[in-house]
Amino acid sequence: MYKTQKILFITISILLFFLGMIWGISSLLDREAENILNNIYLKDAQGIIEGEGPIEVKRGGKEAFIFIHGFMAYPSGFKETIEVLKNNLPHVDLYAPLLPYHGRGLKEAKKFNNRVIESYVNSFIKDKAEQYDKIYVVASSYAGAILSKLLLEKGGNAPRKLEGSLREF
Repeated sequence: MYKTQKILFITISILLFFLGMIWGISSLLDREAENILNNIYLKDAQGIIEGEGPIEVKRGGKEAFIFIHGFMAYPSGFKETIEVLKNNLPHVDLYAPLLPYHGRGLKEAKKFNNRVIESYVNSFIKDKAEQYDKIYVVASSYAGAILSKLLLEKGGNAPRKLEGSLREF
């Protein structure tokens, strides 16, 4: 019995040692990654990585496109599409909001809260639906799931401008 306890004690000690090492290394890597991110990317006055903030093209149109980026992505992913629409649809306003916890660094990303993002998307779309005759929403990846959930939960209460079918590509 004594030999079994000794082996168990040694095994648990080794396991705890390795878990401590893994925790220590990951903590060090997190801090170093944040330092590297802060040294590579410049941030604006709001702490947003330069070039990764929200995009708005307002021209007084009666219709609007809203582009919502995915998880840990940025509005800049839609920059080329927005540029094409800007040049070809002069009567349409264009929006690509920056979701909460995105574009600010790893410390902010660690605070990630799905409900806060859902609420933000819901409010953003509701606000734009009140301002325009018609809105079109393009949602990528994670934002597509949020939009689908919003439409399915709201049912008949969804803004009329959002009625239509959900499509997957």
